Amino acid sequence: MATATIIGLILIVILIVLVIKFVKNIMKSIIIIISILVILSLLGSSFVYLDINDFKEKFPVLPSLYLLEKDDKIVAGIFGAKIYSYIPEEQLNSYQQNFEENKLEEIKSNHYKLFIININAFDSVTDIQIEQDGSLSKEEVDDLLDSSTPIEDFMAINNIPEQDKEILMNDFKIDDEAEFKALLFYRLFDEATEDGTFFVLKEYKKDNVIVYPKSTIFRLVKELPLSLLNKLIGNLNAGE
Repeated sequence: MATATIIGLILIVILIVLVIKFVKNIMKSIIIIISILVILSLLGSSFVYLDINDFKEKFPVLPSLYLLEKDDKIVAGIFGAKIYSYIPEEQLNSYQQNFEENKLEEIKSNHYKLFIININAFDSVTDIQIEQDGSLSKEEVDDLLDSSTPIEDFMAINNIPEQDKEILMNDFKIDDEAEFKALLFYRLFDEATEDGTFFVLKEYKKDNVIVYPKSTIFRLVKELPLSLLNKLIGNLNAGE
């Protein structure tokens, strides 16, 4: 009987030792996992911070390419940073072909970033100013973007004589119909971004903008709720 008791006590002690060892191993594993997660989180946060600052510094000064997409077709384009240039028809046709083949790297070329903006991104715009020739409603802009003769149509809207077409083109500093559409696109873009350069981030979240290449900030934008995104954009704009 005493022998059985001793054996039982020995087994209990062994079991307790094994349990303690097992628990210690689990705790050690948990501590290691938590440490790894903390390190990864810190590295991730640092990477995001650096990427946001990189975007904030480069986006306003390095030339990007902006293309306007309407009904799966590239209808206009501008490029630049603070000063923009218009994309002529021949170049626009090349972009359209590459867009159909999803060759975004070829479209981007040596620009900082490529932004393909859907016309729906400008739903909040009601009208645009066109130099000294007055304003155009959003509906009129849509019609002109769909037209194969937008300059003539614009002249008809504003009762400008046909013989003044060359004068008008010189005033607008354009050489063809595609550059006139680029002017309209620029005015839309300028109107939509009055409250902050980072309009493209909000519209990217709404799937109205294709960005290439996608940096961390754009992946983050997709995951953030709108309230946090507004705070992020506010902080970015405050640093401009």
